[in-house]
Amino acid sequence: MAISVVDDHSVRLLFCPIVRDAYVQLGIEPEFVVMVSGRALVESARGNLDAELVRSEVTGQAQAELVKVPTSLGVVRGRLYCRVGLPCSLRVLANRNTQVGLITGDNAMSRFLSQQAARAVWVPTVDALQGMFKRKRIDYALGLEHATGFHTGPLEDVRVAPTPWYEGEVFHYVHQRHRELIEPLSAALAHSIDTVGFVRNGPEGVLDLCQ
Repeated sequence: MAISVVDDHSVRLLFCPIVRDAYVQLGIEPEFVVMVSGRALVESARGNLDAELVRSEVTGQAQAELVKVPTSLGVVRGRLYCRVGLPCSLRVLANRNTQVGLITGDNAMSRFLSQQAARAVWVPTVDALQGMFKRKRIDYALGLEHATGFHTGPLEDVRVAPTPWYEGEVFHYVHQRHRELIEPLSAALAHSIDTVGFVRNGPEGVLDLCQ
């Protein structure tokens, strides 16, 4: 079972233990394929891969070929990250001169920013986004914060706007040819969340089970 994983260390640490354990319960050995977010979504939707590790409901619903496993993998909030010393609220997005970094392939982010005056700066990975922030190529970025406290945005020299731009659940998705797995996977994921649990103390020293 080949499962696409976005190229984000925090996402891998947070969700791979849960999803791996669920598949092992069903006697299936998952293979995690790490790639940039936009390509991962395309390859999964085309059926070249079997599943998506985790996606927001907004992104998953935009792909008719992908089917949601209904056990929630938690709540995420969309966050605006701002360089320290700059105004930090969603109001800055009303300025056409504001450039905002965001990850290619995330429909929730692109849909939100398309409704704002600010201009998008698309980047392939979280590492690239953080690099642009550090080099002061951008002053603002969009990202997601999981309920455990893990972020998919820049974390150094940054403030977080107090009001989220999005809030919703995230789920595991499988290609439609694997519909027969939906019910057993849902039960297995619920068991994994109860027994394995989410990493809550940051990535230091935690085994990356997507490798």
